[in-house]
Amino acid sequence: MIDQQSFDYLFNYIKQQLEQGWDRGTIKEELLRVGWQEADIDEVFSNIFGSVWLPEKSSSEESFRQSQTLPGIDSLLTRTISIFKEILGTLLGIYILIVFISLPFGFLSIVISERLGIPFVFLFTIWIIIIHSWINVSLLIGLMQVAEKDKEKIEIQDILSKGLSKIFSFTWIIILLLLVTVGGLLLGVIPGVIFYIYFMFAPFILITENIGGMNALFRSKQLVSGLWKEIFIRRLPILLILGVITFVSLFFFGTNILSIFITLFILIYDFVLYNDLKNFKGDIPLELPSKRTKKRYMLIITLGFLLILIFSVREKIYPYLPGYVPQTKSTAEDLLIKTSFMQMQLDVERVYISENTYAYIDCAHPSISSACSTFKKFFGKNPVIHTSPDAYCVYMDIMLTTGEYYCIDYQGIRRATTNFPGQAGFCDGITFTCP
Repeated sequence: MIDQQSFDYLFNYIKQQLEQGWDRGTIKEELLRVGWQEADIDEVFSNIFGSVWLPEKSSSEESFRQSQTLPGIDSLLTRTISIFKEILGTLLGIYILIVFISLPFGFLSIVISERLGIPFVFLFTIWIIIIHSWINVSLLIGLMQVAEKDKEKIEIQDILSKGLSKIFSFTWIIILLLLVTVGGLLLGVIPGVIFYIYFMFAPFILITENIGGMNALFRSKQLVSGLWKEIFIRRLPILLILGVITFVSLFFFGTNILSIFITLFILIYDFVLYNDLKNFKGDIPLELPSKRTKKRYMLIITLGFLLILIFSVREKIYPYLPGYVPQTKSTAEDLLIKTSFMQMQLDVERVYISENTYAYIDCAHPSISSACSTFKKFFGKNPVIHTSPDAYCVYMDIMLTTGEYYCIDYQGIRRATTNFPGQAGFCDGITFTCP
């Protein structure tokens, strides 16, 4: 146990070195070299930066805030790794327990879908959103209790109950964060990244300060203001490193087997960074922006919503845009249609080689009936076939709602088109050309 005089000397020395820009690792290495005990050095650092989490509410907190900068990446990583090892079991327990509890509701969505005719994808998406929110809220509550040095009193049941009560408020914040980031991306990549960094701590603020909705986003921006570059610099390398780990996992194992651990690590890292930021800024009250600023951000959120909406319904909009090149509804349908018409084209040419005429080709022809039955089975009807001794064309409407057709002819053409092939001058029985 370090005595008070040595503690004061070491505290002042470390504070002075930090203010001069030296990082924690270098300072510790130098002190060890001149004979200081590692336990004593760690105790002083603990009072400056606060155990593995954050500065204590002590006289040293003011010194921390006056150090002109946030703790570096090395400090963040050291504390994150320490916390990760300490409470990994607890967080994994929360994660797995929620997934286990929610499984029956996943199966229930299948039953409801079948009984009520509600699209399963819709119900499944809602279920995933709720479970994802419940997991993240509960993990944050667990982290907060550890940060408050209350690990011995952590009760999983209490955490899950509190998490359940904040599912919708957490989901709303995530939606707002997504919309404002996407809206920012409309202004460019850099504005989108800036907006995300400004508002990224909103979920933590909901849990630790009980501030929700847009106010949580504004509170996050208030804390980050003036330190945007510092936050970006501390977060980007970690994401790059974990991204490389994910890539390696996918490359060698075909799946990201470490996804849960990476998710938990990032969550802890961001929470430690948030606590550093909050204590660096001190106990500043929430300051809401002016009405003009609020309207500006609401406009950005609206733009983000519109962009996501347009992206979601793009398949319905594209056919009405100038220069649209028609596509089938899905890769599977696209492949089926192309394959069916290709087979039809081959069968027709075989008949021509055998009979030296196209004139008798229709779905009743023994060599064509197989291809026609495929169309009947998958598309509910036979294609339209027009022939003459020297020419033929075949077409079918494949997406009635958007007026798309697929057409083949004796010239070897095989393509989709938005023009009606049966109109005069094309595949009308007089002429035999696809539009």
